[in-house]
Amino acid sequence: MSNVFLFSYICLFLIVVINSYMTITIYRKALIRKSKDYLHENERGIPNNTVFPILNFRTLDEKAFNIVDLDKKGTIVLFTSITCDACKSLYPTLNTFVKKHKHINFLLLIASDSITNVKQMLSEYDLNDVPTSHLSAKDASILESSIYPFGYYLKPDGTVNYKGVVNKGDLELLLRLGFLEAS
Repeated sequence: MSNVFLFSYICLFLIVVINSYMTITIYRKALIRKSKDYLHENERGIPNNTVFPILNFRTLDEKAFNIVDLDKKGTIVLFTSITCDACKSLYPTLNTFVKKHKHINFLLLIASDSITNVKQMLSEYDLNDVPTSHLSAKDASILESSIYPFGYYLKPDGTVNYKGVVNKGDLELLLRLGFLEAS
């Protein structure tokens, strides 16, 4: 009878050790995810170290916007869609972000079937001071834009330096990672 108890204690000990190992492994993975130093989907879109396919845009207020600007430290191009709920959570933070980072160019490209809808949305979120352009289906195809919200950090010469899905709070991360990759 004592052999059965000894065997059961050994089995119980092994179960506890395996369970502890699995718990520690899961906890470590959760910590790694929490200390996020990357943007999701950063393999999508225009490849890094490639010149952005369109360098000149016309904003909705009919101003010319050139991505190549050697006087700035780079450009953030943010792709959003009028129907994207995640994008709507970003809009309230954009004015503050653009004003805080004057050393960076910023361009908001909004996909929609109607420029009128884009202008209404800009008014709704008070984004009239944020350089914005309408993203047509043709331009979305050229710019390999199929996921929203998606952001690019471009070097001053218009070369893609970092990119990925940008959710609320990720604009600072995009900026930081873009600077890190540039240095």
